[in-house]
Amino acid sequence: MDRNQQHQSYSLGMWIFLGSELMLFGGLFLAYSYGRFYHQSEFARASLQLEWLLGAVNTAVLLTSSTVMAFAVDRGERGDRGGAARRLWLTALLGLVFLGIKGYEWSLEHSQGVVGERLFFFFYFTLTGLHAFHLTLGVLAVLFFAWRAGYRSADEIMILGLYWHLVDLLWFFLYPLLYLIGTRP
Repeated sequence: MDRNQQHQSYSLGMWIFLGSELMLFGGLFLAYSYGRFYHQSEFARASLQLEWLLGAVNTAVLLTSSTVMAFAVDRGERGDRGGAARRLWLTALLGLVFLGIKGYEWSLEHSQGVVGERLFFFFYFTLTGLHAFHLTLGVLAVLFFAWRAGYRSADEIMILGLYWHLVDLLWFFLYPLLYLIGTRP
């Protein structure tokens, strides 16, 4: 298999995987939408219990991490493996910051007993938990790639970047769906 075929195989495999992830989250978003449509006031009240500012900070963290990942891909394409590695380390660090903030937020919610509207919080914990799981896998992959950047091709870094951007994109849908549906003063 030549390099071009290898790149096409990697790309096709990743796009199939990303499509399956979108179907998984799409199904959950559809179920959430159904619940929200039939329980609008309960979902809005429950949303008001969330720490929207922590969610906003996490949104900024992920937006920054996506930008840094794009720079890592660019450095990889230019053959600057050291530059790619440094940007991958920073991307992983930002992913860990996100997870730390999310963990802190979950601990606040648990200690304050904010799980009043059960259906909303079922979706909230399922969606954010699944997102955090995917982000954790992404952080581990980015750390591995950063550690082994000298042995990674630009194509592999680009494919890792696709996964990272998908996880970030999912959060950009989760934040408004979960945090911003209630009326805030």
